[in-house]
Amino acid sequence: MSITPKAIQDLLDELEASRQARRQAWDVLQDLRAVLTNLGNGPFVKNFRDRGSNPKTGFERLSSRSKSGSGATRGCREAGR
Repeated sequence: MSITPKAIQDLLDELEASRQARRQAWDVLQDLRAVLTNLGNGPFVKNFRDRGSNPKTGFERLSSRSKSGSGATRGCREAGR
């Protein structure tokens, strides 16, 4: 079984698309981090263990606030009206 130049090029194209997607996701995460830092007492600690929390707990708290209609999410909904 031989690998054709087209197959190699297809793999290279897929690799480049993957790199670009990861880079774009990283840029979005950095923008989000900057926004959160400006809203809070920032800068945020990069290691969740150092803060004594984890992302799941934070998202659960945020989710419960949005379900009850309280907290920061209420302001976001009102601003969108």
